[in-house]
Amino acid sequence: MIRLGIDMKKGKMLHRKLTIRLAIILVAGLTGAGAAALDVEYVGSIVEGLHSPTSVVAGEEFVAVLDPYAGNLSLFSPDGPVVRKIHLQGAAHSLTRIAFQTYAFCDRARKTVAAYDFAADRQFDYLDMQTGLIDPVDLVLDGSSLHVLDAGNSAIVIFDENRIPIDIISLKDETGTNLRFASSFAYDAGGKSYYVFDQTNSRICRFDIEGKYLGSLASFGSGEGRITRGGDIELTSYGQILVTDRYQGRVGIFGSDGDFLGFFGAHQNDRPSLSIPTGISIDENGLVYVASTMGASVAVYYLPPIVTEAELLTVMQHYPEDGAEISAKNLTLEAYIEAYQAAEQITGFEFQIYDNESAVTPLDESMLIDPDSHIDLPGGRQRVSAYWTPGFDFKEQINYRWRSRVHTVDTVGEWSALKSFYVTALPRHYRLDQNVPNPFNPETRISYTLADESDVVLEVIDLLGRKVRTLVQDRLPAGDYQVIWDGTDNEGRQTASGIYFYRIQSGEFSQSRKMVLLK
Repeated sequence: MIRLGIDMKKGKMLHRKLTIRLAIILVAGLTGAGAAALDVEYVGSIVEGLHSPTSVVAGEEFVAVLDPYAGNLSLFSPDGPVVRKIHLQGAAHSLTRIAFQTYAFCDRARKTVAAYDFAADRQFDYLDMQTGLIDPVDLVLDGSSLHVLDAGNSAIVIFDENRIPIDIISLKDETGTNLRFASSFAYDAGGKSYYVFDQTNSRICRFDIEGKYLGSLASFGSGEGRITRGGDIELTSYGQILVTDRYQGRVGIFGSDGDFLGFFGAHQNDRPSLSIPTGISIDENGLVYVASTMGASVAVYYLPPIVTEAELLTVMQHYPEDGAEISAKNLTLEAYIEAYQAAEQITGFEFQIYDNESAVTPLDESMLIDPDSHIDLPGGRQRVSAYWTPGFDFKEQINYRWRSRVHTVDTVGEWSALKSFYVTALPRHYRLDQNVPNPFNPETRISYTLADESDVVLEVIDLLGRKVRTLVQDRLPAGDYQVIWDGTDNEGRQTASGIYFYRIQSGEFSQSRKMVLLK
């Protein structure tokens, strides 16, 4: 189970059928290298049935945890505690997801890569025994290509979709010497580079896809920017580098430029300290899962977006996803930003909407729209929102595109990238969208779509599977809907900070998603 206290709030049905959202992350005043500047918040810990976890893979549907000393692989579900726990054959090391409910791991004893398919309930060799690997210690799946770190060969071996080796990248340091003990790595597909932990020197070395040494960050020690013995490396969507420091019981964060940003994970107030943190994984909501090997748990933290000076006023789009099918009745566009000590500088938003054929002249555009709301968030942040309803009639069976930008006292942000949505008379698919904002405080909006008239139940549940709040229980016609959850339970009591899940049941359609309440 996860050690957390949790509650939630009554929802109100919104008559407005659809809201299109744009998230703009504006960070001002992100200064200092200490962990406090990062505003990392402890959320809870997965503890059920764990012995000495070393690797974790977090996803929207499940959290997979490798416990090699007990020989177990556990799968945790959004609907509660552990779903499945199986005993693996071989010397499992590291973990990556290769398909739905299927996870691959390095089998160091047999010098290959094996996998376990929870749906089929079987373990199998993902690679054959003739790959030439000497000591596989870490692996990453990128599209259809599997990248395996072979410490024995001081190389990264790439396998194609047919599991045939197609490239070997030798890892040599600045002196041209093979890395003696490469223990873990991360792959930056956008930057076409690898971050490899050099255990001998307690540093992270960066290489391009040809194996050219590009420099390093961190060094051995216990001070600022130093790592005693690294366990695992993870990259955030903003390009930051996270590395577990096993001997110091913490996680270090470095910027995309290599600058040290801070540590988190040490004991603080009621937060448990990490004990030999090894594996690390980040989900789509910014939750960081850290396998605490000696602590017999997986600690969960929330890491807010870390944006550099060069990324100020950068626009990020969250809803709807490209290619979404929506009805246009009462369609309203919503833009919001999250700002550090700079919300008062936001003077307004602009919107533009195009049809799919036009790339130059918008069909409609807003004037400068004043912010509609300011909501306080943890760590001194604020969320600033604005709404706009286009002044023309949408046509059915047409693709439209839209974008937005923000204005401040001193400047104008860049236009966001154009993203598309398809207008239908009625929805053709059932859908449960990610709540926005997430994490949230004090309230969040949940959107869902019904393809047919049906009985609908939408509930909030805690990590033990207990019902916290029933948001919707009604028979509704086909359409797009929204409900607000303000963080109270069925008795109207405020709930505690932590991870919650919301689940919809409509006929044969059922889906759950994860959300985080921070106070």
